[in-house]
Amino acid sequence: ESLHSSATELLKFLKSGGALPSDLEPMLLGKRNLKTNWKNYVRQLRGGYLLNKGKGGRQKVAVFQLLAMKDARTVTARRLPQIFFAGPAIKALGSGPPGTGEALVELPINEAIPLMDLVSPAPLVVAATELTERMDDWCDILGLR
Repeated sequence: ESLHSSATELLKFLKSGGALPSDLEPMLLGKRNLKTNWKNYVRQLRGGYLLNKGKGGRQKVAVFQLLAMKDARTVTARRLPQIFFAGPAIKALGSGPPGTGEALVELPINEAIPLMDLVSPAPLVVAATELTERMDDWCDILGLR
């Protein structure tokens, strides 16, 4: 059951953003994986998640996934469905095409940095790989292959 709930929580986060997976939150918010001034890390941390800063009593939630650096002042990101948890400044910053679903948006870096932190994608990849290996082990034990 724990394996299933961990895998479900991680998959939901990777797809929709929102609250960090509880098992991974301490590691993701650690000094090595959380960049508060991420301008110089965009190329290395593509695929990472942009979180609101959690100010004003708000919970830190992933609202965008960083995709690419368009130019020195702009990044391309995927707006995540859980953006409705973000404050009005972030919603305005990421207002691309109308609608609440996923959409590609361009974010001005200098405006985004004071509002959002960047979480490295590496620990998420490691967690997904470990969960996959554990599920494979259970499939072998149960003879499901």
